[in-house]
Amino acid sequence: MGDDEKDWEHGLCGCFGNAAVCLVTYFVPCYTAGMVADKIGDSCIFHSLIFLVPGLGCFCGALERHKLREKHNIEGSMIGDCLVWYICPLCALVQESQEIDAISFGSKDEKEGHDKEEVKPLKLERK
Repeated sequence: MGDDEKDWEHGLCGCFGNAAVCLVTYFVPCYTAGMVADKIGDSCIFHSLIFLVPGLGCFCGALERHKLREKHNIEGSMIGDCLVWYICPLCALVQESQEIDAISFGSKDEKEGHDKEEVKPLKLERK
């Protein structure tokens, strides 16, 4: 691990850190995949739909995970990202969503940094 790389804020099996995200992900995973993609600057619709294609969804999910790790300097590798997405894609989605939420609600010192980009947490809204 590099000097400036950090660990994930939430573990891979920490699904119940946010029960709403956990339930939505397990019943409608394409929704969470789209929201995670949108929050890191990619197409929500594309990633929601591509998640439904066996194999391709896992590969694109691993690429999104890699992008999230690189953007926020989180320890790991592309091979690890592919393995996580192959073994448990739903756990990967929940972890990524929780990580984005943790980054958006980071420590006061992180929030005061001007080079940090604010990311909105995944919230369920009723219409």
